[in-house]
Amino acid sequence: MVAMFLPSTYIDPTFAALALSVVLAVFLLLDLLRASQLPPLSKPLASFLAPYVDGRDLRGPVVISHIFLLIGCAIPLWLSLGSLPRTGTGCLEGWELPTREVSMVSGVVCVGLGDAAASLIGRRYGQRKWLWGGGKSLEGSVAFAFAVFVGLIVARLWLRVGGWPSANSGSDTWILAAKKMGVCATTASLTEAVLTGGNDNVIVPVVLWTCVKSLAV
Repeated sequence: MVAMFLPSTYIDPTFAALALSVVLAVFLLLDLLRASQLPPLSKPLASFLAPYVDGRDLRGPVVISHIFLLIGCAIPLWLSLGSLPRTGTGCLEGWELPTREVSMVSGVVCVGLGDAAASLIGRRYGQRKWLWGGGKSLEGSVAFAFAVFVGLIVARLWLRVGGWPSANSGSDTWILAAKKMGVCATTASLTEAVLTGGNDNVIVPVVLWTCVKSLAV
């Protein structure tokens, strides 16, 4: 997912946002068919999704995990597109985006790298649990922060290598930018650790986007 969305988002942000919207609509339609229990599609869909169901999906008829995962990837991009000026003529009016920003890929970095690293390291090496419960470990949170930090660096580097104009001034040195990224990654990691009742796949990407956007990374 990261290899697919992180590079392509900067190449054509509006198309990436459209693709995410279409896929989300398809996901909702398929889950509606599954929840309706109407033959012949409901049973194969239920069997296919069964291995990916967790406790949050047992609270109602809708399997929300994959939907919220996609929303978490898409929301930062949608928010960035709504905050940046767009150009274009004719039928492409509003399609062209003169500038890019690191915050566009906050969702992909958070969900694709941060959550994956926290899950992998936390389950395998997590020994020190946070005091407030929830089952999340200090090791998993550190892995989350490190993965997000690396992801933001790669995103900024790809933005520079691609030669796209940045929405920010771009005057920050790499040292200052790294400090800002560290603050953003740490904030997102602490939010993920504290958030035990909500769906972190949606909330944490929004928090990371807010930090990256406000600090002009």
